[in-house]
Formats: sequence, structure tokens, C-alpha cells
Amino acid sequence: MTQNGEQLDHLRAVWTLHMELYVYVSVGGDENAVTATPMNHILDKIAAALRPRRELGEMKQILDGLVMDCRIDGKIETDEGTLGAQSVAIIPITVLTAD
Repeated sequence: MTQNGEQLDHLRAVWTLHMELYVYVSVGGDENAVTATPMNHILDKIAAALRPRRELGEMKQILDGLVMDCRIDGKIETDEGTLGAQSVAIIPITVLTAD
């Protein structure tokens, strides 16, 4: 995970942190294997973990009270298997936290 910026909202005393989560999937030495299937499974799990639990009335993902909000914020970039037996996805994440 890399942090590629942060910004302080002085009026609300809230930090906005912009990060990128890099996910790598390898299917071993099989150059004919498809990496999209395991990658999609992992991306679905990450998206579900960052989704607010609306059935519990949550409107934001607060990570058990650690932050004010945490969400996937933008397009998830993938390499679509151009790396052969390995693939990568870059997930943009924004976190809001109090000062």
C-alpha cells in the first residue's frame, strides 16, 4: 500500500488520505493459466470488506471506529494478465480521519 497524498480540511479538522493498494496474484509457472479468476475473487473480498454494512444502518465504513470513512474511490486498474502468470490490480482508497 502506498500513500500518494493527504489533505487537511481545517474547518472540520479532518484529514483526507489518498492511498493505492497493490494486489498481486500469481498462478505459478503456468504461462497459460488465467489470473483473472483468482484476482476477481480477491477484489470482490476487498470491496466487500470496505462496503458499509447497510443492513446494520451504516452509511460509511469506519473500520470499527478507527476512521471516519474508508472507501474505494475511483477506477481499479488491472493489467489483464499482461504479466503472464502474475497479475496486479491497483485499488484507489480514500480514508477520512479526524485530526
